[in-house]
Amino acid sequence: MNRKKATPYIFIVTLLLIIVFMGGIKYGIRVEKINKTEVLSLTPIKKQASPTPIIEKPTLKTLAHPGCKVSFIYPYTSSTIIKKATHSATITDKMQKLKVELDCKKEDINEIQKKLSKDYTKTKTIIHSGVVVEKYTSNKKINILLVRNKLDNSRTVILASDNILPFIESSIQIYKP
Repeated sequence: MNRKKATPYIFIVTLLLIIVFMGGIKYGIRVEKINKTEVLSLTPIKKQASPTPIIEKPTLKTLAHPGCKVSFIYPYTSSTIIKKATHSATITDKMQKLKVELDCKKEDINEIQKKLSKDYTKTKTIIHSGVVVEKYTSNKKINILLVRNKLDNSRTVILASDNILPFIESSIQIYKP
C-alpha cells in the first residue's frame, strides 16, 4: 500500500483505540459506583452489642477507724476498695462513683482548716452522739466534713462525694473499741 493511502486508516484506528480506552474508563467508574452502593446496601454495618453491666445492689457496712475515733455507714459493693492507715482511710470503688477520704493527722487538719476559711462555705452543723460535724462545700461541689469529738476534742476531716454524704451525715459517731 501506498503510504498516503495508509495514513487515514492509521489515524482512524488510533482514534478508535482512544475512544475505546476512554469508554472503558467511564464504564469502570460506573461499575465501581454501583459496586459501592450495592455493597453498602447489602451488608449493613452491625453494631457490636455492648454487654450490659450487672448492677450490684450495695450493702451497708460500717467503717470504724480506731485511730480517728469515728465510725460511719457506707454502701459497699464487690468493687469497693478500702485502704486504712493509722491516721487515714480511703474508700473508693472501681466505677469512681464512691469516694471518701478520712484524715485525722493534726498537721493535715490544721492546713485544711486554713483552706476551709478561704475556699469553702460552711453550709450546716450537725450535733449528735458526742460528735459535732461541720459541713463545708466549695463551688467545685467538693464536700468536706470537719468532725470534732466532744469527749477528747480530737478532729477528723472527711472528704466525701455527694452520693455517700447522706450516709455519713446520718450515721457518724464516736468509735469506741
